Amino acid sequence: MHAFKEHTALARVLAWTAQSLHSPILSRKEVRQLFANFPDIITLSRELLAQLEARIGPDATPRWDAATGRIGDIFLRIAPFLKMYSLYLRNFRSALADISRWLIANQAFSRFIQQANASPECKGLTFQSYLLLP
Repeated sequence: MHAFKEHTALARVLAWTAQSLHSPILSRKEVRQLFANFPDIITLSRELLAQLEARIGPDATPRWDAATGRIGDIFLRIAPFLKMYSLYLRNFRSALADISRWLIANQAFSRFIQQANASPECKGLTFQSYLLLP
């Protein structure tokens, strides 16, 4: 749940920084290359979080009892979709290489990453660190 909240914070920072620029800093193709199926993973994470909070969160009805409660059924329903992580992980090294290349070759991207990394919402983590969190 913590990683999902961190991604949400990073998404807000990146959206704000991107809106402050007048032209795109990466092409659509480069963005797809970088994030692969990240939007699908975020959707899955939101669904998992919602189901877990409904079951064990502070407002869960009936109240969660650690001795008798169960959450395995939630993971069994989500399990078939977890394979989407494999595509993301296969793309990870390539994404890091692309970022390194763009930091050198693309001044706008480099400024964007510096601004995002300096944001208090990023809590001292780099953009690359957040790519590892899903």
